[in-house]
Amino acid sequence: MVEDLENLKTQIQAKGFKVEHYESPMQFNITVQSKNGQHCFARIFTGVNTRERFIIKSEACEKLKELISQN
Repeated sequence: MVEDLENLKTQIQAKGFKVEHYESPMQFNITVQSKNGQHCFARIFTGVNTRERFIIKSEACEKLKELISQN
């Protein structure tokens, strides 16, 4: 999934979106802004629950796929 997320980030950045992403063993943050700086979405998770972190990361990947297909 990490490669998938990195690939999606590259694709959406190529379309002009700004992506801020940070990941550590206890944190997952991603924020996406449109070409004009408008907030598109953000997913933030802090904690040790790996299942919840996986769900948040999967949601972020799905949202990036959706934005790529729309633009």
